[in-house]
Amino acid sequence: MIVLLWLAFLLSTVTIGCDDDALGGEESIERTFTFDESAEGWTGDIVDYPTYRTPEELEFVFERRSLPPELDAEGMGLYFAGRNTPDDLFMYAKRKLSGLQPRATYRIDFRLDIASNSPSGCVGIGGPPGEAVRVLVGAADVEPTAVVEDDWYRLNVNKDPNERVPGKRGAVAEVGNVANGVEQCTGDVPYRTITRTNTGAPVEVTADENGFAWVFVGTDSGFEGKTTLFYDTIQLTITG
Repeated sequence: MIVLLWLAFLLSTVTIGCDDDALGGEESIERTFTFDESAEGWTGDIVDYPTYRTPEELEFVFERRSLPPELDAEGMGLYFAGRNTPDDLFMYAKRKLSGLQPRATYRIDFRLDIASNSPSGCVGIGGPPGEAVRVLVGAADVEPTAVVEDDWYRLNVNKDPNERVPGKRGAVAEVGNVANGVEQCTGDVPYRTITRTNTGAPVEVTADENGFAWVFVGTDSGFEGKTTLFYDTIQLTITG
């Protein structure tokens, strides 16, 4: 199966790496996105806000930007910003995977390198700016997108790792928060790189009839203020 996956990914113009020894000899493929040349197929959006509000009012920004200078790292990242006045703003990036075996089930392991300027151990409105902003990773056989439910924009796939919503597809895992270890509760907090993985919390997805699936990463905020961050690297290990 690894050969078929390799050929299918090449045909879809997606460059991947193959590592048969990654997980105890299981067949797997690994893909690392660094965003230095492009967004590499990732797009961003927000949900969990009322339909009478606009993304501009919530100061939502998604774009590819140079990494913060204090990281002493050249390169680009996927920049997110948003003000959580609705109380539960979810900012997420998504990407389509192709070349999978139709109706086959895969385990996806995520590793995220995030540049965060959200401090640790501070008090904030609704919750702390670091610990109250959860990092989630997920996958589904349909595209994650905003749908209107009771006059709110909601995600059409599951994004709560503790409660599966009836009728919604996909799997998700919580992998920590955006607290960056800097105990500075006033002034401009420097960005620091934090790494989050779903080790011990596997995400499984079954490809659709055409061999497609979607992955997404995001932050679910309980801090009623503004959050800014960069996804520096997103690494996926897909095991069949």
